[in-house]
Amino acid sequence: MQEPSKEPITYPSLTFEKVWATLDRLSERSDKEARELREQTQRMSDQFRQELREMSAETDRQIREMSAETKARIKEVSDNLDKDAREFREKMDISNAKFDKMNEEFDKRTKQIREEIGGMGNNNGFMAEDLFFNTFKQKKEFAGYTFDTIEENTKKYVKNGGLREEYDIMMYNGDTVAIIETKHRAKVSALEQVLRKAENFRKIFQIYKDYRLILGLAAMSFDKDVVEKAQELGIGVVKFVGDTAEFHTENIKEY
Repeated sequence: MQEPSKEPITYPSLTFEKVWATLDRLSERSDKEARELREQTQRMSDQFRQELREMSAETDRQIREMSAETKARIKEVSDNLDKDAREFREKMDISNAKFDKMNEEFDKRTKQIREEIGGMGNNNGFMAEDLFFNTFKQKKEFAGYTFDTIEENTKKYVKNGGLREEYDIMMYNGDTVAIIETKHRAKVSALEQVLRKAENFRKIFQIYKDYRLILGLAAMSFDKDVVEKAQELGIGVVKFVGDTAEFHTENIKEY
């Protein structure tokens, strides 16, 4: 087998001068290409501006050459638009005035209806109060207690402290007082009234400060959960079923 040649491999010599000459040639080529690109961009820009000037001039010429008939038509359309706008504004002003009047009449009628409903509510309240008062007046009994005296619409005002309360029905004997709040329709807020009146009772009626105090809520109808809440608070409940008064006092407590 023939042995490989052992002659050394020679490479072209690379000198600093050759490298520098190569870089100069590359730089010249890059500068040339950049100049050509700038010149081409400038020519395109000049051409675009020229075309834009020509288009603008043509548009101006067409406007100047527009016939008097076309100009008159444009003016007519513009005038009609202005007229329509004025008429629309006038109609809107009239409509707004009518709306304001209707709104005023609606508010007036709404106020009248509220007053009528309020009057009906007051009348219903008075009817319920009379009905329950007459019921208690027949027996003067409540929650297993028998009373000697019954009073209706007892109002009391204490100057010191500014306390003022009205008790729909009060019954009392020698050691116990029953306070019955009456409503046509009992809401949860009625229970708050009962508790407030109970709290102020001994402050207002000093003569009964050592008496046993029991509470009741009587109504023709009750909102949801009012009866259950009253029983939790130890407040007796009285309601009518048909023509019969029902008493629920099993959980009543002394205050």
